[in-house]
Amino acid sequence: MEGMQVASVARCLADLAGSGSPGLLATAVREAEFQRLLDPPAVAAASVNRPGAVALGRLVRETRIPVAGDLRHKLERRFAVLLREQGFPTAQVNHRLVLLDPWQEIFLDAVWWEAGLAVELDGRQAHLTPRAFEADRARDRRVAAQHCLRVVRVTWRQLEREPGAIAADLWTLYRRGLAA
Repeated sequence: MEGMQVASVARCLADLAGSGSPGLLATAVREAEFQRLLDPPAVAAASVNRPGAVALGRLVRETRIPVAGDLRHKLERRFAVLLREQGFPTAQVNHRLVLLDPWQEIFLDAVWWEAGLAVELDGRQAHLTPRAFEADRARDRRVAAQHCLRVVRVTWRQLEREPGAIAADLWTLYRRGLAA
């Protein structure tokens, strides 16, 4: 859209911090973190000498920022235990990947490039809204087409109730990927 001004997430958060709505600011920071768009140094730079900068800085510090290779959530930690217990080769976790047309930076929860296999761990709250459900399927399709990765989705309930079946299926897919 030519001529349309666009603000960065950091700038939007800095502007929102000055609005005097702490609840809205906290929600925006959590959403930016969830979408993996929260950049603490950029937020700090955008909020220098601005109203609400102290509150914004505190919220950003309290938010656990995902880092590639870091296990961010209980679901990811539980999945890592399953992989270790079942003797899986080390996967790349929270692996950054770029999709094209349109450009999109994403993070895959676990990837075994040698087998062309990726696992996405889905929490109900984040992935079962109609918008998220559709976006996840479009993203999986694009990952498969652009990076030759088969994406398997695993839920918390599946991980808790049928870890053996998940491990067996992942081993089958892993071996099949190696043989391809």
